[in-house]
Amino acid sequence: MLSSNPMLIRTYFEWFFFCGFRGISPPMAKFLGLTALGILLTHSLLANQVKQSPQSNFVAWEAEACATNMGFERIHENSTPRVPPEATENAALYCSNQTGGSAPVSPKNIVGYKIVFSSPGSYSIYIRYYAPGDPSPLADGKPASANNSIWLPKGFGTQSPTDWIVAHFSNTPNTFIWKRMMVTLNVTQDDTGKELLMQIGGREKNVILDRIVLSLDDSLASEDLDGLKNSEFLNNAPAGYASTVEQRFPLFLP
Repeated sequence: MLSSNPMLIRTYFEWFFFCGFRGISPPMAKFLGLTALGILLTHSLLANQVKQSPQSNFVAWEAEACATNMGFERIHENSTPRVPPEATENAALYCSNQTGGSAPVSPKNIVGYKIVFSSPGSYSIYIRYYAPGDPSPLADGKPASANNSIWLPKGFGTQSPTDWIVAHFSNTPNTFIWKRMMVTLNVTQDDTGKELLMQIGGREKNVILDRIVLSLDDSLASEDLDGLKNSEFLNNAPAGYASTVEQRFPLFLP
């Protein structure tokens, strides 16, 4: 964990440098430095929540703000493959593994988002997506109709193989489009204030997910969705490492 986190590495060595000037012995400096890093690391792992305000009727976030695995990749301007132009935050979530079938073939093909709601109701799912089509280099020589579906859950929580619903986007190729999915997620009054897991499964390779909005309003147009602010990860947890999205008034993704 330390080797993959530049901020923690820098903090550790700055602490060691400081202790040298203070005359603190290397063993004690190491002990104090690792203790401080433990506090920072624990804080960073817990700083993943974004809250909805009591009056809010939606929660919004970047699709790539999740822990990815072998079935999905976080793509950006300098990655291979490269994120298409007009992706919000210049990044997106790329499905890199073909699954098909009746459900995701393994947990490797599933990403999850933990959401804390303050408002109960039936939430419509809106996704800003990109379906690559030939001649796009992201399309693998296939039409958009072969790169335009994912698995959505029937409800919150870890989904069983029979809990998935295939969700198709349109066949319009090589452009970002908002779509209201034909799936709703119900939040009861008892659910509010609790962490609920929303899973998404990869189905067709190459489909790209950019933003996700859950809203009590089932009639939002593209311009309405573009105008919704992303929820903020508390304590500035970086995009891509957040595991919890909570509804909170009005917030921004770092």
